[in-house]
Amino acid sequence: MKYATRAGIKSQFLADFIVENISTRSIDEAPSQERTPEKVTEWTLYVDEASNDKGPGAGILIQGADGEQFKYALRFSFKATNNEAEYEAMATGLQMAKALDINRLKFRGDSKLVIEQVRGDCGVKNDTLKRYHAKDILLAQGFEYVIFEHIPRT
Repeated sequence: MKYATRAGIKSQFLADFIVENISTRSIDEAPSQERTPEKVTEWTLYVDEASNDKGPGAGILIQGADGEQFKYALRFSFKATNNEAEYEAMATGLQMAKALDINRLKFRGDSKLVIEQVRGDCGVKNDTLKRYHAKDILLAQGFEYVIFEHIPRT
């Protein structure tokens, strides 16, 4: 993945996490003050995979009930199917949410197949997706709870 910083985040722990764990990223908007996750009981993580002439990528939005938001744009330096990009974005979003000390999360994505797979509603047949699936399930287990919801594409 490639990452280009567009704005700074005041929270040093988040900056350290991003530098250590993600090689390329774009931050569209930074919070104007230190974040305080304890004020919000449940956060929502939205992901939307995308592909264009620059290659595959994804958008990530982590939003608190009080309106606080963290937005990220990912550009992958490898070829990925839509489902692989969705799983990759899910893993990155879950890691970022955990770095923000978020413990209760609602994950919303537009890949019906991926959502059904992580909820256990259907099996994973593709070997590559099995690896992504196992990683994302392991990451989700680090939260008090994660609710996975499908958002139909518009």
